[in-house]
Amino acid sequence: ESLCEQGDGIRSAVAILASLIVNDYSLFLIDEPEAFLHPPQARTLGNNIVELSENKQCFLSTHNIDLIRGILEKNSSRVRIIKINRNGNKNEMHEVINEDVQKVTNDRNLKYTNILNGLFYSKVVLCEDETDCKFYSAILENLDEKMYQNTLFCAVGGKDQFKIITPLLRSMKIEYEIIADIDLINDSEKLKQLINSIEKNKYSEIKEIHQSFLSKYGEGHGSLGKKQCIIKQEINDLFTDDEYMATTTKMKIKKVLKEANVLELLKTGGISTIPQGQCSKDYKTIKKFLKENSVHILDCGEIERFVPEIDAHGNAWVEEVFKRYSNINDTIYDGAKEFIKDVFGIN
Repeated sequence: ESLCEQGDGIRSAVAILASLIVNDYSLFLIDEPEAFLHPPQARTLGNNIVELSENKQCFLSTHNIDLIRGILEKNSSRVRIIKINRNGNKNEMHEVINEDVQKVTNDRNLKYTNILNGLFYSKVVLCEDETDCKFYSAILENLDEKMYQNTLFCAVGGKDQFKIITPLLRSMKIEYEIIADIDLINDSEKLKQLINSIEKNKYSEIKEIHQSFLSKYGEGHGSLGKKQCIIKQEINDLFTDDEYMATTTKMKIKKVLKEANVLELLKTGGISTIPQGQCSKDYKTIKKFLKENSVHILDCGEIERFVPEIDAHGNAWVEEVFKRYSNINDTIYDGAKEFIKDVFGIN
């Protein structure tokens, strides 16, 4: 097919590449070269611009992460990325370290997320999974449509990914908030790793209070703790004479193990399970400290507790919630709205 029969995007891309080939200019200013191109084509264009601009300097403006990926994978040493944040009538410019972008593209757990698109949003909200993203996106859109349009919700695939992503976002000058279930505070080592990824040795500021909370919580529920022999017997009773283990049996064993740890009560019961007195005081201090560091935990325990009337988990839960309560103005969402208002500072 001839070039004149192609779409606007292809014709524009060819014109840019041809100009790089035939002109001896040392400097090129290119405005959004990816316009009207599909993602794979934008990536290929990025490759070709780098290849054809040898010994030349190009200034490109773009809102397309695929173009950036294509440029970086061809020759990242030639590239400097400047991110422009607009605050009111002022533009703030920050240089993005190429290596940080490549850490995301080279990490199999992060490569296929939408995290790099955060370069083009005012704020990124990191969630544990897609269920959270769907639910909180709908709530925020109802509360503040403009804020919703400028916010990227990103599922990272579990709490352990937070500590990997936060240093990269900070380096790339991307504002972020983290939303996690309350069991984020169950494990002192994991919480330590996350907080110290935000700022070196930051966990030391909350360590004693956190350890006190874990201790007081365990003491307050000591009668609920099970001895190992009882746990072993409960699991043995679940086995059958079948050659292979049924899925239902696996789920029941997991439930027994979860119930063996009294801290697991936090996930399903939230703050209602926290003993009064010092333990409750410690929790409030921890929550305030986390919020000051852009980490928000759910008082209700886990996202499903916002609408406990739906007996499901994960994606099945959020789908049923939206199906049964299609009007986001329904009072059933009031708890979730108050939480999101607090995360975003909405009055």
